Amino acid sequence: MINPLLIVILIQGWTESGVLKESLLKKVLESIPGVMVIVPDYLEPTARGKFAKFRTHKSVQDYAGYVWAYYRQTKADFPRVPVLVVGHSLGGIIARYLHEEGFFPAKDMILVGTPNKGITYRTLGGSFGVVVLPILKVVASKRFCNVPVFYELLEGSIFLKELNAYGIPEDAYYISGSQDNIVPLWSSDPHNIGEFAECGHHLFPNEGVLAEKSAIPLVERIVKERLAEIKAAS
Repeated sequence: MINPLLIVILIQGWTESGVLKESLLKKVLESIPGVMVIVPDYLEPTARGKFAKFRTHKSVQDYAGYVWAYYRQTKADFPRVPVLVVGHSLGGIIARYLHEEGFFPAKDMILVGTPNKGITYRTLGGSFGVVVLPILKVVASKRFCNVPVFYELLEGSIFLKELNAYGIPEDAYYISGSQDNIVPLWSSDPHNIGEFAECGHHLFPNEGVLAEKSAIPLVERIVKERLAEIKAAS
């Protein structure tokens, strides 16, 4: 698109490397006249192949650096075009990290299924999580499965305490899955001001039947509302 009116950057979750590049969400948003969609694959520069994510040893800050490169290039190419950042799960935490660094305001973020206050031991391991995860931490110290981002997202982590030290922004858009068993609602919608999709943590499905109850229609509506504001102001 030569002259977009609004650019949407989709930051996918940790387990979704490349998924959103050809996703139904991307296609829906790109069908809106004036909207350009960019999907940074922040996992791609680190490692490839089976279990690649568990061999990267990357932190949220590391991943945010890759996303920031895309954002910076986008603003360089289209300096006058507003940008809306949509982050799912870990992607939302990356968006918040960049926001806290001062790169864009909270009102330009849509946080979808984002563990703002973390995920619990029980979420990750059921009733065995309290036992299993401490063991994994010992394993991690031996450089096996040493994945900082995994532990940064746990409730009470030093990273989240620092990220939330100045408060969780209230100006951002919050979307949660009403049946999400991965990220608790108290974490994904800490201010109880967001909207809910009738689904679990997989908020951006590629099947039309599931899409109706997913976060896709909600994001589409928000994008259209932002686009209308831009047109009205021009």
